[in-house]
Amino acid sequence: MSLGYPYFPLRRGDIYTIKVPFTEDSARQEKHPVLVLRDERLEKPKASFTVVAYGTSNMEYDTYPFAIRIDPHAIPDLNLKEPTFFLAHRLHTVDKRKYFIGALYLGRLNHDLMDRFDELLVLALQIGEFKENL
Repeated sequence: MSLGYPYFPLRRGDIYTIKVPFTEDSARQEKHPVLVLRDERLEKPKASFTVVAYGTSNMEYDTYPFAIRIDPHAIPDLNLKEPTFFLAHRLHTVDKRKYFIGALYLGRLNHDLMDRFDELLVLALQIGEFKENL
């Protein structure tokens, strides 16, 4: 297991497995990968929350326009067990103290993949460049 939060700050592009409070059956709080979107190193003062994108291995998202597929061996030192889809339309604000203490750090997406995810965010949230095309 790699050391992550709180030993190191949460960084944009980090992937963790946490007990997610926002699944359809939130009483079970299943563990899922999440992609960190908010970089803790830039916060002044430090916030107790962060923003994450939900991850799933559900293959139904393979053709979904707001999902980025990450294959387990596509990035060195990324510890995903199966192809995972991070969903630009499933963003959540979570309490770092509650959901990240003891969470499993899986690795980090590179800049190219984060840029691709940012493009999906623009489309999913209908912001930025998307508005010009309306």
